[in-house]
Amino acid sequence: MTAAMTASAAITAAFPAEVTSAAATSAAPPKTQQVAYFADRPLSPAKAVPASVLPAEARAQLAGKSVTPNIATPRGYRLREGGLKTAYIYQSAYVWAIEASCGANGCKPVQQVKLHLKENAVGKTSKRWTLTLYAGPWSGPSSFSLRYYYECGVNISKSQDKTCSSWRHDHADGSASSAAHNGTTLNHGFGSTNNVTKFPLVRFDVRFANGSSAVGDDGHTGEKFRGWDVCVRARTTRMCPKTGTGG
Repeated sequence: MTAAMTASAAITAAFPAEVTSAAATSAAPPKTQQVAYFADRPLSPAKAVPASVLPAEARAQLAGKSVTPNIATPRGYRLREGGLKTAYIYQSAYVWAIEASCGANGCKPVQQVKLHLKENAVGKTSKRWTLTLYAGPWSGPSSFSLRYYYECGVNISKSQDKTCSSWRHDHADGSASSAAHNGTTLNHGFGSTNNVTKFPLVRFDVRFANGSSAVGDDGHTGEKFRGWDVCVRARTTRMCPKTGTGG
């Protein structure tokens, strides 16, 4: 028994590096994870934050889970706060596309891009609106790419909203998508029907400098902005006093 114990001690003394390496491996810290999402406020580049303070969709990504939105607007679009600037202009709140690196000490931003949408109803007898997409670097690398997807929606009282193309053929412009940049302006007709409420739908797709894409709050790539309701009338088309939100 004594001989066996002596031999064991001799092996430990002769190979301390191997023993230390095995102990270090068993106590290795959790690996770093990258997460790309959208949020209504940016992360501070100066300090890490706990993963628990990230939006639900970001936490779901880290946990490998899916996100199911609970909203009434077609295909996951919702109003991104903000408000009316005039009877013809709505501006959304700012939204940030964020790529973050999360590890044992919390999450820190790798790159952040600041976004918002401006909606302008041309007004009077016109059945058109312009939509200006704003996207600029906030922190980290300055390079990123932006694409958009556009569609028109119809606010249906006491029922699920529809897209203009699925509601009625009244010469509303169809869906559109393309590459974009800061200040890209879309100009679309929303149909000839009067006495109805319509709104634009715009998805911002952001790809970061390293090629990853931000995932929206519906669990899919891109963040979906619902515009403000437009009250369509024969002579006085303008923004409605109140709007649906999609939530």
